[in-house]
Amino acid sequence: MNGNPVFLRCMPNEDSPERISAREYLLIPLSKKVYIVMTEGATSRSVISICESIAHGESGDLAIYVFCSRESGLDDLIKETFGGDSPVKPVVIGNKTGMYISAADVIISANQNVAQDTSLSKAAFIKVYKRIGSAISAAKRFVNAKKKAKVSDA
Repeated sequence: MNGNPVFLRCMPNEDSPERISAREYLLIPLSKKVYIVMTEGATSRSVISICESIAHGESGDLAIYVFCSRESGLDDLIKETFGGDSPVKPVVIGNKTGMYISAADVIISANQNVAQDTSLSKAAFIKVYKRIGSAISAAKRFVNAKKKAKVSDA
């Protein structure tokens, strides 16, 4: 993702029926902050850096799901780099991909086609960043603002 534009989607309505169903199916608690990293167009090193950047300084219950193509070797690299107890988990692209997208709070991608993806049409916003650090900072601000809003509603 270095040198490529980074597309950031932040997903609203965390209590929508679609999100609740997806999280129940995937056994992801609603309280967990869920980031999706779509790896198409990114180097393995970029993906690892993105995951480290998201996890660094993020507090609370967090999950980072990294979409990997079959036999790319990225899933093994993620397991090796972060270990089994880490919030960073590889997900081989397949039948459950749409469920993970529905369950997400934030989606980060270098793929320009993500901007037209109709399965992501309920995003709060799509923004293009020139640098991944700016995208990750914006994503963290969005997730933390949602968390604060939910606490003040209670």
